[in-house]
Amino acid sequence: MEVATGQSDSSNFSLMSASAADQHTPSGSADSTGMLSTHTREMVEVVLVAILSTVIGVMGVVANCINLLVFLRQGFRETINISLTALAISDIGVLLTWIFLAICYNPIFLKSDAMLFTRSSLMFAMAWSSVCFTRITGCITAFITIERCLCIVAPLRIKRLITRRTTSLAMIFIFATVVSSWSILYTGVDFAWAKEKNTNRTLLHVFDNGLRNARRKVAFSYGNTIQCVSFILVVFFTSFMIVRLRKQAKWRSSTSAFGGETKKEKSGGLSTREARLVRMVVFISVILIVSSGPGVANLIAASIVPELSVMGRYANWHGVVWSVASLLSVVNSSVNIFVYYSMSSTYRAQFKQIFSRYPRGE
Repeated sequence: MEVATGQSDSSNFSLMSASAADQHTPSGSADSTGMLSTHTREMVEVVLVAILSTVIGVMGVVANCINLLVFLRQGFRETINISLTALAISDIGVLLTWIFLAICYNPIFLKSDAMLFTRSSLMFAMAWSSVCFTRITGCITAFITIERCLCIVAPLRIKRLITRRTTSLAMIFIFATVVSSWSILYTGVDFAWAKEKNTNRTLLHVFDNGLRNARRKVAFSYGNTIQCVSFILVVFFTSFMIVRLRKQAKWRSSTSAFGGETKKEKSGGLSTREARLVRMVVFISVILIVSSGPGVANLIAASIVPELSVMGRYANWHGVVWSVASLLSVVNSSVNIFVYYSMSSTYRAQFKQIFSRYPRGE
């Protein structure tokens, strides 16, 4: 039996769509509400997933490789550079797996003889990997926002507590924990070569080995909990930083009439450099919140309205929301380079030094 799942996670829709494609299910029918046809949903998937996500994803991989190069040249004297390096690695993981995943929605590739595997087998391998890296990105962003907030509240104490060693161990722990928990999914299926009835071609299929349901429940409950908790933490601590920045603006406005204050006093207790760093983290967090919002909302809505699922009455709407959420996830993993360049003078200087035709001396 080929793998198919009825859970509400965004990647599940891709797996069910893949199985339908493998079985040549008609695509012109509408859902039972008559509001959205399967053909319309598939067209949305092709445009958002196969085309836009692929183009943005390729550019995002290049952008994150540049980020890694800049951070490596800057060094890791600051703990934030360690966290941002880990974030870039996770984003590359999201984008690379998603580029391969988007191949599943490319009609040209699907009809070519170069296809050596069923759509569902590729979806299973790449979809879960992409979701795994997305969870890691959320956890790292949550760690960065929490660290910045704590540095605002008790800077000296936190700097002694969150050292380069502590941050490095935290990043390793996040990667190891999420990957190990998510890899449970792969122990519930087997990959094997089998001949297609319609095309008489031998392709790689994915089969249920009898352990899928039990392993899926564990991985999904853990993964969905990670997604929701990290999202809530990012929202909460980002809100705190926004409130602090507003207080800082009021402080600077009230003290602008007096002379002789230090930069730190004019920033309401934050140095100019610290304030800029907080603003940069806020922008990164807001981008994550906006891009993750539809996916989290879809996850919550599906738990409240069971028909909003891959096998339910509103399956096509579920697919459209999944496509939008997936595109936003790709955008989130691709645009940080613009935030760094526009808001970090040290990043901008190192960037120009690397890519200048006549680089300045160290």
